Amino acid sequence: MVRKRRRIRDENGQVMVEAAIVLPLILLVLLAIAQFGVVLSHYINLTDAVRVAARAQATCRFGGNGQTAGNNANGGLAIDWQIDSCSTTGTLLTVTGQAHNPENLNVFGLLPNFATITLRSSVKVVEE
Repeated sequence: MVRKRRRIRDENGQVMVEAAIVLPLILLVLLAIAQFGVVLSHYINLTDAVRVAARAQATCRFGGNGQTAGNNANGGLAIDWQIDSCSTTGTLLTVTGQAHNPENLNVFGLLPNFATITLRSSVKVVEE
């Protein structure tokens, strides 16, 4: 007597297994894109604040204060400043701002806490 082997044709669970494998990877990629967007936004705010501080420092003989102007335009970032002091007209001034990225998108504690990202921007201007 020959027995026929029973073929398994039921594929109902296949979609669930594929989703369980692929969905976390898609979620990780989406969160990485969102984290990159947040860091880029903070870098743009830092660059703008450094530009404002450099412009104010270039006119320091007329009452401009680079650090105050930069802090007013910082977009919520805590910036460490390195600003050359005023000297004479035509002198090259360097203004550097450094900030730590204050946020990580750690959803429900599932993602590891990424290393702190330090953002840095520098501008050189001629004193007026």
